[in-house]
Amino acid sequence: MLIGGSRLGTNRAERARKGAERLRTQIDHHRSAPRRHWPQPSQSQSDCNLSLWRDRTKGFTHMYSRSKLMLCCLAVALFLGAAVSLASASRLSFSASSFRLAWDRTIAGATDLTFASTIGSPVTCPLTLEGTFHSQTITKTANLLVGYVTRASIGTNGASTAVCTGGNATVLTATLPWHVQYSSFGGTLPNITSVTLRLIGGSFSFNAGTVTCLARGSATEPGVGIVEVANPTTTRELLFIRADETRNITLREGSFGCGIANGRFRGVGAVTLLGSTARPLIRLI
Repeated sequence: MLIGGSRLGTNRAERARKGAERLRTQIDHHRSAPRRHWPQPSQSQSDCNLSLWRDRTKGFTHMYSRSKLMLCCLAVALFLGAAVSLASASRLSFSASSFRLAWDRTIAGATDLTFASTIGSPVTCPLTLEGTFHSQTITKTANLLVGYVTRASIGTNGASTAVCTGGNATVLTATLPWHVQYSSFGGTLPNITSVTLRLIGGSFSFNAGTVTCLARGSATEPGVGIVEVANPTTTRELLFIRADETRNITLREGSFGCGIANGRFRGVGAVTLLGSTARPLIRLI
């Protein structure tokens, strides 16, 4: 029995030794096996990749610059086109060649015309002016003669007499016709909000108490009216004319002191077509 037990123990020990040797052999084989290395790009490959990246970046930059240049050129073309269009729009066109201006407090939105001088009290009266344009189309040239006032009367609705306040006034009809000149426009093209006109030769005699003086507009001291343009982007109606209160007119012969005095007109008149209550229209061409 002992002999059999001794052999069994010897066999087990032998198998354990052989298993350890096989394990040691596998470990040594794994250690001695060559390691796998990922291939590194050569210098030429790196240079090629860098060059390719630069080419792609350069192409993108070139495309961006070209697109930007095209947009700039388009913007400049649009700006120049608008500028040429506005520059070519050098004329004004009216819907009629005749007009009526009425400073008359009985008309909605209008007032009588007042002449306030440095001698005597202000004189306020209704005034109506009627006239014509040389053409329904005028050039926007400063101080250009564009028409005439052919009729002027003091009184409500064109009556020959009227009750003025502060004194009396008389139109010197012998000096007719009076010249109408274009002066300027207000607003930003193509939307005109006003048109300024000059009246040359307008002559009136004013009596305020014991003082009677003559006021007559001239090229250096004209009567100036600013015509309002309603709805400048759509209908462009000429509704009212406002006397420029900043313009002085030197008084002339008459009572003592008239030669060194001056006066100013103020008031708002209604603008209509001659013989009608319709408002004239204006447009830029």
